[in-house]
Amino acid sequence: WHDPVPFTRAWVIWELYCTSVTGARLHLTMRKSEMKKFNETLVNSFVKVQTIVSSLDVSKSEAYHKVDQDMIHNEIKRTIGFTRLNELVQTRLMQWLTETAQVQLQQMRAQIPTMPSQAREEVVSNSLRLQDNIARMLRECGNVPAAEASYRDLLERLKKQGSASDLLSCMNQLAVTLQKASKMEEAMKLHRECLAKRSHLLGPLHADSLQSTSNLAVLLSQSKPPEKYFLEARELFERAMDGREKTIGPDHVSTLYTVSSLARLLSEAPPSTRSRSNFEAAETLHDRAVTGLIRKLHEGHPLTLSALHHQALHWMARAHMEDTQDQGPSKELLSKALEQLRGVVNLRTEKVGRQHPDTIASENALRECQRLLRQGRQNDTLYATWQDLVQEELQTLNNLEQFRYARSRLRHFGVDKMLTDLISRNIVDKSSLTLTTGMSPFNIFARLAVGVMSQPQMAEEQRKLGPYSNKFMIVSNRPENDQHWE
Repeated sequence: WHDPVPFTRAWVIWELYCTSVTGARLHLTMRKSEMKKFNETLVNSFVKVQTIVSSLDVSKSEAYHKVDQDMIHNEIKRTIGFTRLNELVQTRLMQWLTETAQVQLQQMRAQIPTMPSQAREEVVSNSLRLQDNIARMLRECGNVPAAEASYRDLLERLKKQGSASDLLSCMNQLAVTLQKASKMEEAMKLHRECLAKRSHLLGPLHADSLQSTSNLAVLLSQSKPPEKYFLEARELFERAMDGREKTIGPDHVSTLYTVSSLARLLSEAPPSTRSRSNFEAAETLHDRAVTGLIRKLHEGHPLTLSALHHQALHWMARAHMEDTQDQGPSKELLSKALEQLRGVVNLRTEKVGRQHPDTIASENALRECQRLLRQGRQNDTLYATWQDLVQEELQTLNNLEQFRYARSRLRHFGVDKMLTDLISRNIVDKSSLTLTTGMSPFNIFARLAVGVMSQPQMAEEQRKLGPYSNKFMIVSNRPENDQHWE
């Protein structure tokens, strides 16, 4: 189960595509031996499950016959696109994982009352660990309220039948979840309590104590006002980083996570503590974290994407700091940040979905980066063609606000310049100045307008236009393409 070969086969991906188009339910099955290993992993290692799921990429699927592979890939690109299909596969797979784990948890709890005392103790322990992993899955999928409820329930169970170490672990995870729910005051209280108890019970250099040190620093770095917490957060990050480097090594994923978090703090330092030396230190730390996480995990892992996101924000902050009156923010840094944020948005969309808070945060950062780039331009002469402008500023056009902005940019760019560009790419006929209706480029709406193609299913809707039916035409998207629009 940890190396799912079916997800590398193009015909399986085609079936997944058909599942998404028809709205059918996704079911997965495996051999009993593999199911046993899978269930054990659900109990013992959320990190392993997360790493395996996040590494799936349907665009890498292959078929024995190249013609089949090309047909499947081209159809997916033409309709739903690999980004959207990856998003569907990932979200449905995580949904299936969560449901499977919840069923397993219910079965465990149903068995406990009738089991011998010795066997009961092990099952109780496994059920508590499984509930912890379920709550983590819910949180990583963006369902923070459900994760919070699960952790609060788990905390009460551990108070009755768990070890001190497990209880503190749950406190730590609940605090992280409360932080994601923006319940900062309660999260702060829990983090401080957990850190104090772990340090007293286990010592300051124990892995759990260092985890709490790092997590408290993350919360402090995101708290308002930043001037109040900056110095404490920096001291805690440096303590956690030094401790992790000494105990688990400089290239361990946990160490690199702290490195990235410290880099973010320095990049976002409040004005009173902002300096070139902080930015230079942050630059080195960001590069170390991103390079190490890509090597240790992969580019699409949530921790790697978080590091890439914050590195791009660092470049934006540096561009702002290096702002000069005659040049504006550094175009080179902003362009680098823009390219990286586009990749992060695409991967986060694939891995956790468009509505996940992390994806939304990256989309907001991308829009801000685009705004800063526009701000640095005195006119549109930097764009040779309308296509260049679209590719840099208008990659997504699927709601009213974005279309209004596109119209505004067109007015500034110049309609005549855009027309010249469209003619050069054979989208508009030079003689008639009308849209071309051939196969390349393929414009379905132009072909429908001149009658080269038709949509009989829209005849009834067209009749409803009455006297306006000779002037306007109602056409429809393919059902599978509607999901691209808000």
